[in-house]
Amino acid sequence: MASTRALNAYRSALRATKIAFTNDTTRLLAARSKIKHEMKLENSSTHPKYTPAERIKLLENVSNFLIHNIVQGVKKTEDKNSRYTLNIHKDTELGDNEEIKKNKSRFSSGSSAVTGDNQKSNLDKAKEGVTDTYDKAASHVQPEEEKGVFQKIGDTLSGKKN
Repeated sequence: MASTRALNAYRSALRATKIAFTNDTTRLLAARSKIKHEMKLENSSTHPKYTPAERIKLLENVSNFLIHNIVQGVKKTEDKNSRYTLNIHKDTELGDNEEIKKNKSRFSSGSSAVTGDNQKSNLDKAKEGVTDTYDKAASHVQPEEEKGVFQKIGDTLSGKKN
């Protein structure tokens, strides 16, 4: 039964990458490559202490996150006043910012709200795992001339050569 669930999670993750990265072959291939690599490993490289059931749940959460939370912007012009269009699809989660409005005082107080891993839900951990993996893959495949200042700083701080 676990192997069926793992296979379903794997297929779902591949379908999710197709939805999230439809017009971006580079990131589509990078995401699929990372998913395939992680599936082949006996222990996860990002979460080595996870049991197989936890890894399957994480992959299901990653799929859900990709489908509902990743929106790609496409640059329409090459001049300094470039415009972007967003590839929003039927499954994109469109929030109303009510949570931010409710917690406005927490965000405007100047204090940083940091949550420890032991207080995060599996979905939050999955979101962080996806964004970390995506950022790492993007830093490797994105040409140097297309990187912004903050990405170059991040690459430098993480030990990657410019």
